Amino acid sequence: LYEDDNETYGYETGKYNEIDFEWNDKTKELSISHIRGNAYPKLISRRFNIEVIEPDTDGTVRKYMKLLEYLNKKQIVVIK
Repeated sequence: LYEDDNETYGYETGKYNEIDFEWNDKTKELSISHIRGNAYPKLISRRFNIEVIEPDTDGTVRKYMKLLEYLNKKQIVVIK
């Protein structure tokens, strides 16, 4: 996830934030990194609505959903 103020050229001097997301299909874990960057103001927390959609053996799909409160630090979430 990349974010900046969407108004200025501050991103050119490093005024932006990044959060990495990494999915492990084998363990059904979503790793979310610690927030990095210098954009201000930083949100104290944010909510992510996570949806995982995967095919089932009968040709239909399974859908898993989780509402996650992110507090700007690394988290690992199991979604199944």
